[in-house]
Amino acid sequence: MTERSEIYEVMSSQDSNNSDYSIQAKLSQAKALQAKLNALAAEQKSRPKRSSSIEEKASAVRLQLCHLLSDLLLSDPITSLEQDAIGRTWKYCFYGHIKQLRCQITLKKETGEFAIASAAKGSDVVPDNLEQELLSFSNSAIPLYNDLIDQYTKMLSPLSQTSNTKASQDASDDKAEQAIIVILYRMHINLGDLYRYSCSTKLAEECYLKASKLAPATGNPFNQLAVISQSQESLTAVSLYYYARSLMATNEPFDKSRTNMLSLL
Repeated sequence: MTERSEIYEVMSSQDSNNSDYSIQAKLSQAKALQAKLNALAAEQKSRPKRSSSIEEKASAVRLQLCHLLSDLLLSDPITSLEQDAIGRTWKYCFYGHIKQLRCQITLKKETGEFAIASAAKGSDVVPDNLEQELLSFSNSAIPLYNDLIDQYTKMLSPLSQTSNTKASQDASDDKAEQAIIVILYRMHINLGDLYRYSCSTKLAEECYLKASKLAPATGNPFNQLAVISQSQESLTAVSLYYYARSLMATNEPFDKSRTNMLSLL
C-alpha cells in the first residue's frame, strides 16, 4: 500500500476502539511519536545521502501520528485547539517532510546537480527524484484535509442553527463553535499550501479565500494569496495589494509580508 492511500485511510479507520483511549493517553503517545520523528530527522540529516530505511521508519511514524491527531481532532475540537492538534498534524505529519524536500531541491538547483541518482540494488540510498516525491507527498495529504474540513463543516452546522434559535447560547456550545472555526481556518491554510506545492494554483487560491472569510482580521491568508500572485509576473500589482492587506490586518498582521512586499518594489 502506498503512503498516499495509507494517509487517506486514516479517516476511514476511526472506530469504536479509539474511544477506549483517554485523551491524555493520545496526547502522550503523540508527544512520543513527535520525539521519534525529530530523532529520525536528525539521523537523516547527518547522512551524506538520504537513507531509504530511515525514510521508511519516518513514514510509518508519520502515519501513526496522523491517525492519533486526526482522531483527537474529530472527537474533541476544544481540546484539539488547546493542544494545537491541527498545528502538530501539519508540522510533524506533513510540513516537516515537505520542508526537507524543498530545501534539498533548492540545494540541488543552486549546486547544479540535476542528475537523478540510480541506487544500486540493495543500496540504502534514495534516488534523488525530489520534485516528483514532493508532488506525490503533497497530493497524499490532500484527501485527508478535505475530509477533515468536511467533517468540521458538518460539526459547525448544528451549532450555528442553535445559535440562531436560542437567545442564550450554552457556553460549551459557544466554545466548541469557536474552536471549530479556528481549526477550520487553519485547515484551509494548510490545504491551500498543499495545493500550492502540487501546482494547483486555482484550488490553493480558493482555500486561502475561504480562510480569509473564516478569519477576516488575520493577515496570513492574504500573504498566501500574494505569494500565488507573485508567481505570475503579470500579477505584481495584485501581489502588492494582498501584501498590503496582510500587513493591515487588525487582529494578526503577517509580518513576513513586509519583506515579501519590499522585494517587489
